[in-house]
Amino acid sequence: MMSPLRQRILILTQAYAFALPLSVGLSNLLAGLGSLFCLIWIFTGRIRLRLKGNLALQMFGIYLSLYLFGTLYSENPAHGLKESLGHLRLIFAVCLPFLLSQESLGKIIRLFGFSLRISGVVYLFALTGLIRSENPAGALYGSARAIQDFFFSLHQFEGLKLDIFGIGGSPFVNRVQWAPLLAFGVGALLFVIRRNGWKNTSLRRYIELLLALSLLVISEGRSGMLLALLGAVAVLWYQTPLKNRLFQTLGVGLVALGMVAFLPPVQSRVHQLYLGYEAFQKGEFGYGIGDRLMYLVTGFATFQKAPLLGHGTGSFYVANAEESRRIYPQIEPTQNPHNQYMFQMVEHGLLGFMVMLLLFWGLAYQAIGLRNETEFLFFMACAGFGVISISCTYLLDQPMQHLYWLMLGLAALPASGGRGSEEERP
Repeated sequence: MMSPLRQRILILTQAYAFALPLSVGLSNLLAGLGSLFCLIWIFTGRIRLRLKGNLALQMFGIYLSLYLFGTLYSENPAHGLKESLGHLRLIFAVCLPFLLSQESLGKIIRLFGFSLRISGVVYLFALTGLIRSENPAGALYGSARAIQDFFFSLHQFEGLKLDIFGIGGSPFVNRVQWAPLLAFGVGALLFVIRRNGWKNTSLRRYIELLLALSLLVISEGRSGMLLALLGAVAVLWYQTPLKNRLFQTLGVGLVALGMVAFLPPVQSRVHQLYLGYEAFQKGEFGYGIGDRLMYLVTGFATFQKAPLLGHGTGSFYVANAEESRRIYPQIEPTQNPHNQYMFQMVEHGLLGFMVMLLLFWGLAYQAIGLRNETEFLFFMACAGFGVISISCTYLLDQPMQHLYWLMLGLAALPASGGRGSEEERP
């Protein structure tokens, strides 16, 4: 019989799992509420998390402490305090595995999988024009927009505007958030097929995989495509001798080249990399990769002014604006460099940069062997965030960050294959 406290935790987690891929505002609110409960339970001794010998939890604690400490010398302390309080909501995602039994954890993982399917349905509704967004952040791109326009011409229905979905009241169809989440689903499906054997896998799984791959290509999210390729490599490496892994990786590389050569959405997004670099060389603003390269240049110049501890939490815009106006007067200073490493270096210096690397390693060292499903998930999390952090700041304020912290908590559980210590559950 489940205790009343655990029942409340399960209800809160169910709501959190359903909200995560759909509504940033609601998922953050639920995570904040859960984190408040966790802090109370930790201080009253109902949850005991032993940090000794547990790199994952140690680095998470240092990461949050660094954000709070950075507000003391921040060039924008008000924004720094807001940023720090926002990060405290992540405590719930990390503590979640410590709050539930193994049976409940299995249910939670299935809930997150179901939530991913829900977001896929939302995306399909957006493609067919049944849901429409006026917010550019939730707008469809390229071939996805062409498909949506085709359906609009068929049914002449302007679409429902459902404000509960996504960022800024728009459906969860922004490729920046959606494509990496979808890549997790593609990786999981590939892993299930590999583990069960292609002959023993149901037709439904193949249909799901085909649909997920199609949506990933249509979304034109480069980060998601790259993460899916990394997942495919990890799946091929599963229970495979080292000598065969090189040929398998080359095979995935050839498939990727084939996609670039024959799939227009992929071809277009790769070509935009070249256009962005060309724009960067000319000092022109308005091309994704070119803009990010400019942010790296100004960010590095800002970092050099305070290389050890950085400029403080929440100070990126204020600290970076002067260098941005000096080096690239033709562009507006940015609040987000679209590079997690550079963001960390500017706000928290080399110390923050090293903490973030160790934070990734706290999860990565759990995945080295790729011997089971748990280690595969850890690989997807650490590889995904390690690579995507080059072009995005998911650990700042994106729906994807919640998944990373949940994986970090799972890695800290001894029963999940992690190297954590024993813990008490309420």
